[in-house]
Amino acid sequence: MLNGPCGGVKNNGNCEVKEFKCPWLISPSDKVILDRGFVVRKEIKRRAYFTKLLLNTFKEPTWIIEIPPTFNALKYEKMIREIPANAFSIPDNPLSRLHIDPVAFTFYLKSITDREVIVHITCRDVNRLAIKSRLLGLHLARAEHVLALTGDHILLGPEKHAMPVFDLDSTRLIYLARLMTDYGIDELGRKLKVRPRFHVGAGINPYMPIDIEIKRIIRKVRAGAEFFITQVIFNEERIMNILRYLKKNDIVRPIFIAFLLQKPDILNHVMKVMNLPIKATHKDVSELARRYSEILLVARDFYGPVGAYISTIGKLEYALEFYKVFKNIM
Repeated sequence: MLNGPCGGVKNNGNCEVKEFKCPWLISPSDKVILDRGFVVRKEIKRRAYFTKLLLNTFKEPTWIIEIPPTFNALKYEKMIREIPANAFSIPDNPLSRLHIDPVAFTFYLKSITDREVIVHITCRDVNRLAIKSRLLGLHLARAEHVLALTGDHILLGPEKHAMPVFDLDSTRLIYLARLMTDYGIDELGRKLKVRPRFHVGAGINPYMPIDIEIKRIIRKVRAGAEFFITQVIFNEERIMNILRYLKKNDIVRPIFIAFLLQKPDILNHVMKVMNLPIKATHKDVSELARRYSEILLVARDFYGPVGAYISTIGKLEYALEFYKVFKNIM
């Protein structure tokens, strides 16, 4: 719980596991807090972007498709090869449900496409040794980006027999990944035989109280976050409040707004599971795709490097509905 909620917090400020106010929310900090296991305390500096996805987001709207690492995704191989997204994103056991290991799935995607990949790493399931091993594996798999997440508490999902880990939180994971990429060392100062090369991203939760979420964003930037992906949204109000603050304080990083494309009944069920105060009112996926494109344009016009992150909960054909609208605004 050093750098924030130890696995998540409800929108009313209560712990996700038990009904009491999250003590971290009482006095949140924007400082990076490292545990005693971090023998090395190096400065993390901003560096130039070297991936097409992040560079291009400053020039034009870009979009990412989330591909859950399941065997069902193999049925979409032809579509994955052909769909013109700027990058693919691989979640890490989303909603605490069993999925294929992200490193193995990265190798699979890289074997069928030349698209850039963003791989999520959650602190919920593995300790720091396993995380470092995974980061090295992702370098070998040629992943261009990693997204550092604390992760929802596992007791929310069906895998209740598994014990949550949380050896690190997202902020310390960001810092660790940047030590490895920038200095070629781990948190103990041990030199790596191979220095990984990827950009490190972080999450934004627009549903947290804005003063608290802003402090979390600043802390993640100080730890070395180079891009952000938001929690799913349906209107621009909350994310625009965050973008206004970031622009006012000259914090400019590529931000990908997450949009969930699904039928209303499925979408509402997922939002309930994720404890998000959202109720879908759209009639069909095409209508929702048009609305998302409008939000994307508003955010880009105001802030600059904003792209779209499209999740379909594995229904990849819905992403084509978004592309029909998206291609007209590029």
